[in-house]
Amino acid sequence: MKGPNRRRQVFVNRLVQGRILMRIACYWFFYNLALWHTLFLFRWGQYRLEVLNGGTPLTFAELYGSFSMQYYPIVLTALATAPLLMWDILKLTHRVAGPLVRFNSTLQQLMAGQHVERVTLREGDLLLEFRDEFNAFLAYYNEQMARLKSYEAQSQIGCTENELLAQVQELQSATREQEPLSSEAISTES
Repeated sequence: MKGPNRRRQVFVNRLVQGRILMRIACYWFFYNLALWHTLFLFRWGQYRLEVLNGGTPLTFAELYGSFSMQYYPIVLTALATAPLLMWDILKLTHRVAGPLVRFNSTLQQLMAGQHVERVTLREGDLLLEFRDEFNAFLAYYNEQMARLKSYEAQSQIGCTENELLAQVQELQSATREQEPLSSEAISTES
């Protein structure tokens, strides 16, 4: 991917990408090992038929050496394509690991109490269905958080009104309990 949205890190998530690359490298190695020895078994079968038809017998080492000299371009080609294969697989894992990192950071933002409207992914990223479901969840979550905040605000207002009513009633009862001051009491105080 080229342009401003290009990933700059070789490994976005070392654990995920490293495991995938190691697994692919093992598959590549064992595939080529199996291919090499399958070709050798085929050559050995040809050799056995040649010996039965009067060909010169060879030791196993001579036969294997002769086979290796004839088919070494296969090994060179496999070794030459390995870095290309690994680089392509790495780029492919970016399309999965990158969105996973983005979802992880979004969840951390939510746990920190931040508001997240929606998750966007880069062009070419995979997990688009998961992104859509995640965004649907974020819409639901944000709606629930707005309702909760609205309810909390209303309950705070309700508590304040109830507190004010209680204070007014307390003041009313306190003023009723006091005796009205007579005009004589007022004049003596002055």
